[in-house]
Amino acid sequence: ARSDYDHAAEALKDVTGGGADAAYLRTRLALWTGRYADAVSEARKGAAAGAEAKRKLVPWQAEALVRQGKTDEAIKLLEPLESDDKAYRAHLMLGELLVMTGKRREARAPLMNIIRAYNDDRISDDPTELTFVGQAAYLLRAYQDANDAFNEAEKNGGDRRVETLMARAQLFLDKYNPGRAGDVVKEALAMAPNDPRLLTLAAYVKLEQTMDFAAAEELIEKALAV
Repeated sequence: ARSDYDHAAEALKDVTGGGADAAYLRTRLALWTGRYADAVSEARKGAAAGAEAKRKLVPWQAEALVRQGKTDEAIKLLEPLESDDKAYRAHLMLGELLVMTGKRREARAPLMNIIRAYNDDRISDDPTELTFVGQAAYLLRAYQDANDAFNEAEKNGGDRRVETLMARAQLFLDKYNPGRAGDVVKEALAMAPNDPRLLTLAAYVKLEQTMDFAAAEELIEKALAV
């Protein structure tokens, strides 16, 4: 969470077993440090433990596949979870990948699974799930609803979650408010200064704010080093 990946890797060496939870940590560590094949392998092994493990790990396996350029394979991996009404991260990622590949109409179904869960009060006050609501609304181009969901997520602890802050910063950036996006990215970087996703987003914000190519390149180099 603090993007202290070297110490995280050292601690994980002592973990033998641990099931899906340990596989989840190893998968994310491999993702953030650019070892995508390892991330796929760890997630696949962990997801074999049952339905809950699949919900937890398949979306991260799909993300690792996307980073290898295997987007179609990632979509096929996620599609079976569309019928699992609790697999919110999988629904979100499937919708995002369908939008990315020009299938916006098909993306509506998995994204609306999340919106319906929120409207039916099946989404709790958990900031992770509320962030999914905001991200789904954003992908559905309901930007005010997305902002409201992010507000609710932050009130419930999302202001201490890098993923929530990143999603909110992306919304501000896309809706022509790079100043506010920069403020949110700065908050997130104070918590996780080496997170490569954050560093990359910070570079985008820097270009939108000031066209400072040197500063943006420095941020990208730092992300690549991780």
